[in-house]
Amino acid sequence: MHSCKSGDLPTILYLRDPRGMGLSSFLGWINVPISLRSVFFMQRLINLSEATAGYGTGEAIFTDVSLGICERDFIGLIGPNGCGKSTLIRSLAGALPLRNGTLSWFDSPAFTWKRRLIARRIAVVPQQVHNSFDFTVHQVVSMGRNPYLLSYRGLQPEDLRAVDEAMERTDVNALADRSVLELSGGERQRVVIARALAQQPSVLLLDEPTSYLDINHQIEVFDVLYHLNQDCGLAIFCATHELNMVTSYCRDVVVMKNGRICTKGKMEEAMSDSVLSKVFGIDLKIDTDIAGSLRVVPMSLRTKTSN
Repeated sequence: MHSCKSGDLPTILYLRDPRGMGLSSFLGWINVPISLRSVFFMQRLINLSEATAGYGTGEAIFTDVSLGICERDFIGLIGPNGCGKSTLIRSLAGALPLRNGTLSWFDSPAFTWKRRLIARRIAVVPQQVHNSFDFTVHQVVSMGRNPYLLSYRGLQPEDLRAVDEAMERTDVNALADRSVLELSGGERQRVVIARALAQQPSVLLLDEPTSYLDINHQIEVFDVLYHLNQDCGLAIFCATHELNMVTSYCRDVVVMKNGRICTKGKMEEAMSDSVLSKVFGIDLKIDTDIAGSLRVVPMSLRTKTSN
């Protein structure tokens, strides 16, 4: 279960131009063991600079946002309802045009990419997926191969292999012939992630993947994401309200409020009592659990009274 072959997601290595012109010399695809990749230059897969976006002619949802997603990043995006997390995910995926600023994918401006090609590099797991039709799990995961299919051609052997691998990595292969309408919330969410993995992306963008799930299914989903990042080298950018899932699984964090980034960086540096309390409007404390992970503890009036 959850097998990954060494070099499943081969790293692109670059050299800087000696004239300072930026990334230039392509050295080719090189299979590098996951454990050694950190010693090489990590390519920036998505870069957003001084960006502003909104819907129609209404007010901007987020303003002057800059961030980057590099190879093997596992970044949590947190903030209160309405702060712009979902809109930011849509903009990073190119689904919502920017009003100002720039977006680049794999060192090229986003507007230069064809949608079919970028769908092979960046996959999105939306906040809610409504399955109204009685598709099997295998059929749903196979939909992730659409960016690779040619007109009037069905799934080819390489497509079927990609589907099988995605189902194995998310541990839904035993559900292949089940209807998605029969699945639990946690199973259904793993199927949606498997469909995204069938695209064979380098980056996975997720918008609240554990909404409406109980704690055991939340852990189940984040365990899958951790495996994909740690063992398979997939870069992950995940918007969520589950603060303690972020502190347990993510290495970096971006904190938003009112459409702006309040802080971002390594978990231990960016997460603080004062920042979180200000962002969420409640007294929050950062503690360490028995496993050594940071824990966010809300200090309710009852908690304060009992202390």
